[in-house]
Amino acid sequence: MRRTALALLAFLVLGALLVWPQKALAAERVSVKDLTESAENYDSQTVTIEGEVIGDIMLRGDYAWITVNDDPYTSKEAQEERLRAGFNIGIGVWLPSSQAEKVKVLGGYKNVGDRVSVTGVFHRADGEHGGDTDIVAQSLVVLEPGKSVSRPLTLIRWIILAALAGLAILLWRMRRTRIRAALG
Repeated sequence: MRRTALALLAFLVLGALLVWPQKALAAERVSVKDLTESAENYDSQTVTIEGEVIGDIMLRGDYAWITVNDDPYTSKEAQEERLRAGFNIGIGVWLPSSQAEKVKVLGGYKNVGDRVSVTGVFHRADGEHGGDTDIVAQSLVVLEPGKSVSRPLTLIRWIILAALAGLAILLWRMRRTRIRAALG
């Protein structure tokens, strides 16, 4: 009798797993662009995004805000080719401070930030956070550490710098000459 009950329970669990939509079993991986364009479809759903952490970590007690960018130019291929094309597509992520501590390098002009995977509940208008669109994270995994970016001054940059400096001096002298002429 006991074996029959266990077998029936196992059969029901297995049947439920096969029939239950895949969405219920795992978070759907989406882009931030998809979230913003179809916010009503993802509202209050568990989603997974991947991208570069940019800006600052804003600590708020036991929690923190981070921004995850999944722009087309944050892909490894685009970084290797130094491509900087596309739109700035990021989203705020609310997570425990202990999770935010995993992020070591933040993206900006001098750095490519840590590449992360965030799973959490998407809110198109989160009442807990002033109506902002955000993801309340359940987990954060660092997929790839960030690194600094070298931006050497090439010959063309030196030429542009010298030309702009010369133009600034010329304009300053012209203004000074006009002021002297006006004063007499």
